[in-house]
Amino acid sequence: MTETEVKALAEEKHEVKGYNVYLVDTGDKYYGYSRIVYKDEQIKYLNDYAGRHLKDTSKDELKKMYLENIENQIFTDEELAAPLKNYDEYRAKSDFLHNHYGMQKPHVSIFQIFHSDEEEKEYDLRRRYF
Repeated sequence: MTETEVKALAEEKHEVKGYNVYLVDTGDKYYGYSRIVYKDEQIKYLNDYAGRHLKDTSKDELKKMYLENIENQIFTDEELAAPLKNYDEYRAKSDFLHNHYGMQKPHVSIFQIFHSDEEEKEYDLRRRYF
């Protein structure tokens, strides 16, 4: 989903460390009340959704958890460059760098090889919807 589409669905928007954090209720059983994070109009951080948590967790509890946890899951460039305080911080920053940092800007996998302009156009069309 594009950030514009998510804005239209969002119940709330918060800005955390330069990232736009949207709280969205998809209305379905699995995803339900979710957190979606964008930076520079690129989906930046994995969705955190209701289905990953206890079924008895209320919307208010999920909201509180989403906003508290995001502080320790995304980092600014300055925070990444700062000396590590402990092993938990190392693990959080390592996860962010390995799994989310590269999603900040549009990119094509180095494993994607196009044999023609037509293949590249087809790939671009598919990428918009997934």
